[in-house]
Amino acid sequence: MNLGIGELALVMLVVFLLFGGKRLPETARQLGRGISDLRRSYLDVKRDITQQTFGPDAPTQKSTSPNVPANTQPRNATSDASQNS
Repeated sequence: MNLGIGELALVMLVVFLLFGGKRLPETARQLGRGISDLRRSYLDVKRDITQQTFGPDAPTQKSTSPNVPANTQPRNATSDASQNS
């Protein structure tokens, strides 16, 4: 599904007309909170299923950034130097 500039402008105009300029920021804030809560709930359920399947000592992925999976985090310089030796 490809949306061009015209379609995006039309959607934004309709949203602006429906919610108005004063309610639009609050609506966007609530939408962001809802998405964040949904993501947190998904991760909680995923962790619970992993713990029930593999036991309480199952390894869990920990990420320093909420948007980047743990296996894609860059390695620091000290671990690179020790592997090259």
